[in-house]
Amino acid sequence: MNTVVNSVAVAALLALAGTAGAQQSVASRTVVTPEGVRTVAQTSPLSPGWSPTPDSVQWVYENTFAGLPANVSISGSTQQVWVGQTLNGERLERLDFADNVPDFSFTAGLNAPAGVAASEGADLAVFLDGASSSGPFTLRAFNSTSTSQLWSFDFPPEFNNAFDSEMWNRMRVSRDGQVAAVAITAFDQATSQGFSRVWFFNAQTGAVISTYTSAIGRFVNGVDMTDDGSRVVLTENDTAVVVTTSNAAVEFSAAVSGSGGRFKISGNGEN
Repeated sequence: MNTVVNSVAVAALLALAGTAGAQQSVASRTVVTPEGVRTVAQTSPLSPGWSPTPDSVQWVYENTFAGLPANVSISGSTQQVWVGQTLNGERLERLDFADNVPDFSFTAGLNAPAGVAASEGADLAVFLDGASSSGPFTLRAFNSTSTSQLWSFDFPPEFNNAFDSEMWNRMRVSRDGQVAAVAITAFDQATSQGFSRVWFFNAQTGAVISTYTSAIGRFVNGVDMTDDGSRVVLTENDTAVVVTTSNAAVEFSAAVSGSGGRFKISGNGEN
């Protein structure tokens, strides 16, 4: 019997996959057999005879413009799925739970980060666009009925080299849809020095509430937020930093050992 030692598969309420010419594979796994270790690739999520969890997959969406979904954010209150597409045909797409047909599409810049974060309890999502992979970068807000952006914010030129393939870990919208937070890194290639800045926005208007700036050489790799957006925990290197969003004041911080993880905060901000 084959033993699965590693797998990547789409198996949830909703599954999204991109197709890019020869890049037809949507899942692969490494198996150990009596003959040795080998990789098995599934070339289509709809291939007859292969279904990851047929009882839980409602539908599968495959784009037709050779893009790759960089990340997906779901708003349960409006039953909307927001998808940031990269590689080719960079864009933001919105789908609803009913079917796999996009209801809305916003064309992004070439090689834009395409990070997206949606509120879990309100009708609002923010999308990180860019003129190119090296910026300049713009944050744009949308809701389930918008045909164009609700508001936008242009990040300063010093953050033009902030591209990160995991940008969605640095973006959050509060459950009540009132506060949005985005962490961007400024990095000087010549000096190899950098820092991160976190912007806290009024998610309804785009007005900047406050900003938090890390020390030189320290970077914010994760952002998590309370339900009402009053408090965030930032993953700054190996340190959890709890910040009040109204004035960017640090409430407390705590360093841990290890690396690679991101800190989380409870909805009520007590844990």
